[in-house]
Amino acid sequence: MSIYTVIEKIKTIRQASDPKSPEMKKLLTRIGGVLQGEMRLNIIRMKAVDNGGLLNSIQYKINDQTLSIGSYGIPYAARNEYGGPMTHRQVAAAFYYMRQASKLTSVDKSQKNAANPVLTVNPDGSGHWRGRPFIAKALQSKRPFVIRAIKEAVLP
Repeated sequence: MSIYTVIEKIKTIRQASDPKSPEMKKLLTRIGGVLQGEMRLNIIRMKAVDNGGLLNSIQYKINDQTLSIGSYGIPYAARNEYGGPMTHRQVAAAFYYMRQASKLTSVDKSQKNAANPVLTVNPDGSGHWRGRPFIAKALQSKRPFVIRAIKEAVLP
């Protein structure tokens, strides 16, 4: 391999890895679209669709060389992802929305008697929401794709 070939490869790698290059924007857009689709599929798989708010809140944004992806504008998205304690008022609201969702869609009726329910209610009326990660699962399942896409874009 000649020195000229090595210099050309280095130039190609630098151009492809430049944060403002069109190739990098195209790569980030491709990765964002794939991750967004996987997160939406995870929401559908865990039957967390009532009025489509959580499903439609999944978006990705590209700023310079940064890809940000997640749920925007939905306050209960973090509770769905990580779980957490709930007050009496939040438990009542969750049951209300669950009843409304069962009227609108064909919600799995076996959730009422499930061994691992989504919402556990304490005797005092407070509760705990079991985390159902949709973002972490998408990142985990699409990790090989992301690594392969970056390698293909950066390495000639």
